[in-house]
Amino acid sequence: MTLALREVRKSYGSAEVLHGVSLEAGFGQVVAIVGANGAGKSTLIKILAGAVPKDSGELELDSQPLDLKGPRDAIRKGICTVYQELSLVPELSVAENLLMGVLPKRRGLIDWRAARVRAREILTSIGFDAIDPAVKIRSLPIAKQQMVEIAKALVSKPRVLVLDEPSAVLSGSDLDSLYSLVGQLRDEGTLVLYISHRLQEVLNLADRLIVMKDGNFVAELDPKEATENDIITLMAGRQIEAIYPDRRESFGASTLAVEGLSRVGEFDDVSFQLRAGEILSIFGLVGSGRSELVETIFGARRPDSGSISSGGAAGAQLALGRFHVPADAIKAGLALVTEDRQRTGLILGLKVGENINLATM
Repeated sequence: MTLALREVRKSYGSAEVLHGVSLEAGFGQVVAIVGANGAGKSTLIKILAGAVPKDSGELELDSQPLDLKGPRDAIRKGICTVYQELSLVPELSVAENLLMGVLPKRRGLIDWRAARVRAREILTSIGFDAIDPAVKIRSLPIAKQQMVEIAKALVSKPRVLVLDEPSAVLSGSDLDSLYSLVGQLRDEGTLVLYISHRLQEVLNLADRLIVMKDGNFVAELDPKEATENDIITLMAGRQIEAIYPDRRESFGASTLAVEGLSRVGEFDDVSFQLRAGEILSIFGLVGSGRSELVETIFGARRPDSGSISSGGAAGAQLALGRFHVPADAIKAGLALVTEDRQRTGLILGLKVGENINLATM
């Protein structure tokens, strides 16, 4: 009972991005695939999902040729993929997203009560019972949306589950639920292909660890014996002497000062100063108020109390101790890379150049 890739190649135009990749994996395993951006992981995932066709090579499932004409073929064969970018419908409920296409019916009409009960059963069975099946997706934080996305893939009981950066927006108990679920699926005989940039995570979770670089599988490591430095060296193709830059001894003048900033129900009495040349980390679990804090500083939310001031002439012009809209913050020299890049960071229908210039038009 195996999934096999044999000499799979894929090119976009004249650029070949997969150079004859081969892999054989048995069911009841967690196989982690790691690599730097551009290593070919996403292309490999899309081929397995039936989203893009391979140029050459063979796919086999249980020693039978696997000819995927599209994503529906992959799902019918028992291969489900959870991408890093969510594919949920924000205006529909959790239950509607989970059971899309298979909503229960009664006398020709959708049985909403049965749908909510079924959705609750699915969420409870995989440890995500804290999510209400009746709420709309748009009302959930990004971490809970990620958990719904994973649950949606499991409705069809896949034999092969591909997880692309599933933990990127998770922390705390949500991460524990994910790790527990991956172990449960492995024990039930599912083959889990796990893609992640969190190296310690894959060392703890995986039964096998494969490193990709420049469209090739360059090594397979035993997670019980490998170290993060081993993985990084293989990903980079050279020994990395210093992963992080040296710390500075001193910093410049204050460039941003936050005093007693509060928003009821989100964060309370936050104060700090950021100095020129300094990296300030704000750390906390999902739901602790991190995103709400930076959005408030940036003028996307209105504080209930407290003040914000920026250095230089722009700071002297800051009225009422806050930025009224993000445009005010941008003029004062602030920039924000949002947590949910798909919903609040980019306009997907516009070109790359148009998106880059949005804040400065």
